[in-house]
Amino acid sequence: MQYKVAQGRIDITKARWIYLEDVLAAKARKDGIKRIPWSLKEESTEWDYKWHTFYRPLLVKLVAVLCLGLSVLCYLGVAGAMAGYGTRVSVYATVLHSRNTDGVAAIVIIIVGLGYA
Repeated sequence: MQYKVAQGRIDITKARWIYLEDVLAAKARKDGIKRIPWSLKEESTEWDYKWHTFYRPLLVKLVAVLCLGLSVLCYLGVAGAMAGYGTRVSVYATVLHSRNTDGVAAIVIIIVGLGYA
């Protein structure tokens, strides 16, 4: 059983490695063709090329910045609670205890906080 799990992990790593090699080779093409000649499947479309070389890396960077912001807000809330500031420092507590927050907004805030943690 452990062998199959290890072999599966190796296969996933190999497929990821081949994927990255194909994307880098497509970016290095000098002929102006905006397609990725995949090693394990047929050639991609121009939209796939744009997705894998521009949009996906941009999306990953935006999600990283969002996670950084959530981390900062979490640490501010914990540090503020430990310093005795109460809910004034924590954005989560301020929004959840606001009179203008309805039930749906509170649920979304809680799910985002728990999903991030």
